[in-house]
Amino acid sequence: MTYVGQGRPTKQAEMSIADSQHQGRGSDMTKSPDNEVARYSQNELIEMYLPLIKAVAAALASRLPACIDAEDLTGVGVMGLIDAIQKYDPERCDSFKNYARIRIKGAMLDELRALDWVPRSVRQVATQMDRKRRAVEQKMGRTADASEIAAAMGVDMERYNTLRDRARGHGMLSFEDIGMETGEEQRSFLECVEDPNMKSPAEVTNRRETLDALAQVLESLKERDRLVISLYYLEDLNLKEIGAVLGVTESRVSQIHTKAIRTLKQRLKTMFGIEHLPIAA
Repeated sequence: MTYVGQGRPTKQAEMSIADSQHQGRGSDMTKSPDNEVARYSQNELIEMYLPLIKAVAAALASRLPACIDAEDLTGVGVMGLIDAIQKYDPERCDSFKNYARIRIKGAMLDELRALDWVPRSVRQVATQMDRKRRAVEQKMGRTADASEIAAAMGVDMERYNTLRDRARGHGMLSFEDIGMETGEEQRSFLECVEDPNMKSPAEVTNRRETLDALAQVLESLKERDRLVISLYYLEDLNLKEIGAVLGVTESRVSQIHTKAIRTLKQRLKTMFGIEHLPIAA
């Protein structure tokens, strides 16, 4: 740095100027909080805080029924982080990480409350019973029985059984959780109860469309060819019986049948893009 009317400053002067500039910047940083929101984009912040979101989700999911998926909570946590990014005020909170953690966990808890249809009073009873059970087991060093839990709660067995029945059976259950294992493969409940002989709606629709196309193609055949197909497939007559109806030999009926089937296949493919004939040729 040079000054008007002066020569180049000495090394000591340069160091003094640099120190004063550094101290000035340090003073400014002390006064204003480290605002990550201002320094990084939203996508960068999501990437940076994804491990924190997953950790919060895993911690919550570990204390919840198996039907609550940590990955689902992670998705909700990302939305909570985005909300935190949009609403963060560095003048009110000097640590974005602490603020983000609160908003992330809050979003997850809000989602869990929305999914929980059990009355709060019932949930409180279940929580109290579980807390007393763990306290007894920690004290006794073994599994607590019902009478010990009832005593810890200060209720008789009749009241305890009533409370237990109210708190029991209110968890959510996923069809995947009540499936069965076949070797190393886990099959869901729906797969276990599915009728293997029942056609899917898509298969039924496709077959109906194919039969409609077949009916249109049949109408385009010559009358004799159409009659042979109808007698063979609908009336279940054999070739000899059809020959007697038409007054021709059995071999001639076989020729007519073969030609009619070939024509049907060609026209189904050309007109409707159907590769296979929906009847046993």
